[in-house]
Amino acid sequence: MKKVFILAGELSGDQLAGWYLDHLKKQGQEVIAYGVGGDNLASHGAVLVERYENLNVTGIIEIIKHLPRLYRLLTILCTYITQKEFDEVIVIDFPGFNLQLIKRLKWQNPNIVITYLSPPQLWCWGQWRLRSLKRYCNNVIVLYPFEVAWYKERDVNATWIGNPHVERVLPHCTTTHIKENKIALIPGSRSGEIEKLLPLLLKTVSVVQKEHPDTRFVLPLARSIPEQFFHACVKKHHLEATLPFIDIIADDDKKWTTLGSCCAGLSKPGTVTLELALLQVPTIVFYKTSWLTYFLAKMVAHVSQMALPNLLLQRTIFKEFVQYNVTPQTMGKELSLLVTSWQTQSDSYKKQIIDCQEITTLLSNTPKK
Repeated sequence: MKKVFILAGELSGDQLAGWYLDHLKKQGQEVIAYGVGGDNLASHGAVLVERYENLNVTGIIEIIKHLPRLYRLLTILCTYITQKEFDEVIVIDFPGFNLQLIKRLKWQNPNIVITYLSPPQLWCWGQWRLRSLKRYCNNVIVLYPFEVAWYKERDVNATWIGNPHVERVLPHCTTTHIKENKIALIPGSRSGEIEKLLPLLLKTVSVVQKEHPDTRFVLPLARSIPEQFFHACVKKHHLEATLPFIDIIADDDKKWTTLGSCCAGLSKPGTVTLELALLQVPTIVFYKTSWLTYFLAKMVAHVSQMALPNLLLQRTIFKEFVQYNVTPQTMGKELSLLVTSWQTQSDSYKKQIIDCQEITTLLSNTPKK
């Protein structure tokens, strides 16, 4: 039985970890897993040695503040993995921490097998990290078909084994053709994101309500975020007046069905935009951070768009608002137009649905063996 260590530094990585363990079992591999993750990884039989929440820090200033603690944790995990003599270490996304981890591990034991599942999106930014992938990784597993060719051009042998988002979302898509007058609100899955972005989303709700008073709003909360935290944020910013129009969704199965019935969405970037596309929910994607982080990102980014559906199809299907354009007024106006477009079943709305279906086809193709 193969003994593996899996490191997932955030919620999306935790979900990927569970999916990958399932994949290994379907391939007939018997594994015993330990790792860093959350409830998803644990529910798939892994023994947790650390929770991912203890690694999850966002923002440049916040990371600098937590560097001493993160480096201590890095040292502890390297020592643990080396002493326990794992057959394979699987790291998932989370490059700032994981690239340092695999570098140290290879120094300590050059023979240890390193697999990088969902490596950083180097085709978007950060191509300098290619050297580390080549030097320290035995296997690279990507989530999108086009990445195989991209890595091959750069002398990295990457493998595509399927996409977990398709597998997770599609079983709940049987009613996605029946849309209702509801808008999905996605402020993120981390407490820091929600605290910063929730006031912006709720003020946008007020703008849309003036134009479409019958519209309801759906806000899914990650398991790691208690509903009390949400209500505390609302109270802190004196936005209680929006609560009667918002439905909080905490149950995962109910979440997909409910999101699929929305006629429109407002979301931060990330895999959730891909999931909304699979559910055929035309979405507005927004990105707002500190100006320091924004300018640094602009300096190193290699793509002109940030929403995964736009990147996958190499054209704009989800409209994007970035930094200074991110205001309740601008996004509220655009959302109102999207709701009207759904109500009238305009050609532009129908075109977005067709584009979303194209993404499903792209990611549902069986990987070549």
